[in-house]
Amino acid sequence: MTRENALRDHNAISSMLGDYNGATKRVKVDSEGSLQTTARDTTVVDITNANDETDINVDATSTVYTKSVDITNAEYFGVFYKGNSDSGSIELTITYEQSWTEPETEGSDDDNFVEPENTPDIVTDLSTEDTWYGKAINPIPAKYLRFKIVGSGTNNADTIANLKLTLK
Repeated sequence: MTRENALRDHNAISSMLGDYNGATKRVKVDSEGSLQTTARDTTVVDITNANDETDINVDATSTVYTKSVDITNAEYFGVFYKGNSDSGSIELTITYEQSWTEPETEGSDDDNFVEPENTPDIVTDLSTEDTWYGKAINPIPAKYLRFKIVGSGTNNADTIANLKLTLK
């Protein structure tokens, strides 16, 4: 196959697929003119609260909704998370919600965001401090994802949660 034919084929594939899940980013033409697929890099997104802070305060038994993230071009998902309190214990539950549209107000409850059915919680009793944990998640096909963090029981008022979303 000549380089010109490979480029023509690549352009035809790109026009048919558009940028669906980054398809156009995963095909290239090598020096011999052959189509090659390439692995995409993993993207790490620092999850923030509505004020763009990565240290997310979860005061006692409050519920915090993080800012939403556009996950359109990802196929694989993971989340890293940890909690910390300087003066007491932590007790957190972390779940995720999804929607086809952005929330009306970032950081607030929104009827358009739902926890997909049959989706397990990320963690139901995070009580060990300053330890990162990681978990694969399997979102449904939707444009936006955000996290819901709930303090319960003995969760201290100065509890901080940190989350990172990985996308590939």
